[in-house]
Amino acid sequence: MQLAQTGGTAPARGDFTGDGVPDSAAVIGATFGAGGWDEVVELYTNKDHLLGGFDPAGATNFEHATIRTMVVRNGDVILDWQSFNMSDSRAEFWSAHLRWDGHNVVVTNLIPVQLGWD
Repeated sequence: MQLAQTGGTAPARGDFTGDGVPDSAAVIGATFGAGGWDEVVELYTNKDHLLGGFDPAGATNFEHATIRTMVVRNGDVILDWQSFNMSDSRAEFWSAHLRWDGHNVVVTNLIPVQLGWD
């Protein structure tokens, strides 16, 4: 397991709990045995209190999610990532918003992204 610390996947900070105090969203990379590397997003408040997480590959039924960008804006954690369709090794690009509802991480605006070079 490894915390991404630089670039577009560095921890994103902003208030997504609505208490006026900055929270953090972190990209965590983990290997799953011989299956390869996946990245998940975890949301934290009060520096180290884990609120919950999001598995991009699991949400889209694809494999090997790699987070490309992550920002906190207007209370949402906004993500863009790439996953692979292992049946034909095709890369797919996705976007979603994560929001803390006071009890759970809620995923909205989960959409495939067309990059225009297909």
